[in-house]
Amino acid sequence: MDWLGDVCFGSTSAIYTGRSGQNDLHAHAAIQIIFNPSQRIELIDANARRYIAHALYVPPMVRHLVPPDILGSILYIDAKSPLLSELVVRQDRLAIQELNLETLPFELEDADRIIITKLDAVVRRESSGRDIRLTTALETLAENPGKVSIEEAAATVELSASRLRALAQKQLGFPLSTWVLWRKLERAAQGLASGMSLADAAIAGGFSDQAHFTRTMRRMFGISPMSARHSLVS
Repeated sequence: MDWLGDVCFGSTSAIYTGRSGQNDLHAHAAIQIIFNPSQRIELIDANARRYIAHALYVPPMVRHLVPPDILGSILYIDAKSPLLSELVVRQDRLAIQELNLETLPFELEDADRIIITKLDAVVRRESSGRDIRLTTALETLAENPGKVSIEEAAATVELSASRLRALAQKQLGFPLSTWVLWRKLERAAQGLASGMSLADAAIAGGFSDQAHFTRTMRRMFGISPMSARHSLVS
């Protein structure tokens, strides 16, 4: 069974809304929040323990699976994002559990784009007073993620790469390489959505090859680009 739904990307997050497809026990680098405001959803961990709630929190690198044919939304958040402290301040960060809804900066009923907009607002608030040199470098990197290097972007604002990385860590709250990775995934996903082959989408996203794109998406989202493609072109 394929994953059937829609994917929307933010600055350090992405959200999938639709029906779950086939997946095995897996762990990935992103935080997951799985939710459905109208019905309780189910999740299974590596010990076959079942979790059932309207919203569930899954920490990074914790093995789990989503039973096929579950309708709902899956929010992926980079573990280095400033959103971590905003979302899980009252949670046990190491265990799958029902989410404390009071920690969320959005409503479960919000549309995907509204959720992403609210999450990006949190990131911007945490990154307020951004240095204009960092803003310019980010714009340069976003135009061609994976093709313009951090060293090249730093040179355009007369900074060393190490200084730009330090500035990003201080003002974004997470590594510059993390920001670039999400932009690469977003660009590759846009390529798939436009009908590109996996190989061409990987190149469009600035990945070295299709295998690199596949490994990265599996690590971040727990599914392959081939599975995601059905959602992105639906």
